[in-house]
Amino acid sequence: MGAVMSQGAQRKYLPMYPDHAHEMPDQKSVSLSEVKARLWLPIVVIVLLVVFMIASLTAVTSDALNLPTTRHEAKSPAPEFQIVNTPFLESPRFENLRTKRQITKAWGRYGLPSYGFVTVPDPEAYDLKPNREVVPGTNNTFMVSVYHQLHCLKIIHLALLPIISPQERLGPGTQDDHGFEHNHLEHCLDYLRQSVMCSGDVTLEPPDEMPKKNQSPLQGWGVTHACRSWEQIEGWRGEWGVI
Repeated sequence: MGAVMSQGAQRKYLPMYPDHAHEMPDQKSVSLSEVKARLWLPIVVIVLLVVFMIASLTAVTSDALNLPTTRHEAKSPAPEFQIVNTPFLESPRFENLRTKRQITKAWGRYGLPSYGFVTVPDPEAYDLKPNREVVPGTNNTFMVSVYHQLHCLKIIHLALLPIISPQERLGPGTQDDHGFEHNHLEHCLDYLRQSVMCSGDVTLEPPDEMPKKNQSPLQGWGVTHACRSWEQIEGWRGEWGVI
């Protein structure tokens, strides 16, 4: 403390008004400045309080009205599924398919349109309109999008069969596959286009180190993606499914 006082004692006094060091403000002007400062202080405080109240009210109103945010998801009875790291791999099950029977067997139940239907007991709780007889004998039946997508892929796969195997002729109007009319294929292609864009998978895929002959080096096999657990999706569908 003594050292600090000693240093302070050695400092030269610096007047508050260096241009007029010999002049000091009178008591009247000092008092007037203090009065002005005291008048401004509550005004500033009030303005800050009003701004804070407006900001708080805006936040509460947004929550109460469920105003749109940067991310919006439709209501769904489906739970939050676990995200698992899943490598995309070649599947022998879908290779060298040359007949309708082979394709149908490979797709199995995933190609059936009715496999993706679930029954929702209280659809209005999820902003869904009640319905009847979408599937005969059922009420409040809805298609799960991922199974709709798989069904469409099977339809396209079968429609391409005459190109893969010219001897396989698939006539129009095949009832067990909902037909191969032009508008049905266009629906599936456009539906899948929007589904792919909706998922927006931005996983980066490097080129293959040893690409096969006559194949693009960008096959995408072996690359790990963040995916919803298919086992959990299947389990939920099993609980809610129509079949």
